[in-house]
Amino acid sequence: MFNMQYLTILGFIVQMVSAVIYCRAIIAGSVTPDRVSWLLWATIPFVAATIALRDGARWSVLPIFAAGLAPAIVLIFAINRRSGAWHPAFFSMACLCVSLIALFVELIGFGFIATIAVLIAEFAATLPTIRKSWRYPRTESSLAYVLSAISASTALLAIRVWNVQQAAFPMLVVILMLVIVSILIFRRKESVE
Repeated sequence: MFNMQYLTILGFIVQMVSAVIYCRAIIAGSVTPDRVSWLLWATIPFVAATIALRDGARWSVLPIFAAGLAPAIVLIFAINRRSGAWHPAFFSMACLCVSLIALFVELIGFGFIATIAVLIAEFAATLPTIRKSWRYPRTESSLAYVLSAISASTALLAIRVWNVQQAAFPMLVVILMLVIVSILIFRRKESVE
């Protein structure tokens, strides 16, 4: 039988490749990360991985951990390169506040409440990038988001005993990354026509 540890290691590697691709795109000047999203994407998976470990997950947590490590690398790289910006606009700050409140609830909550809180935090964290992708589709990398979706998919495939606490976060990440990719493809195609 196939060892699921290999699958999660593959997910980790794919997520790190995604970070490298995004950092190279920053160097090329073809992407400008929304730092609010990337800050939260660097934080939320670490909390989600901690909760998943507490709820009995083991190797399936590795791609979730990578989902936090890769954005942390990108964020540090972007700040170092002075790429992207903090958007003090109401929308981004509202998303930041919702995510932080949800993270707080997640930290003090257990089970289903913590799971719902992390999902709300992740969703709110992604909204600024979804909005930016819609408005400026040429400032994002489709490939990096596809790879992130693949990495999160490996976490889903590695779950031995399915339950909401273990499956919800990687499932949401897959959905959100594919939404971003769809927007980028649609909006780029629309701008060409």
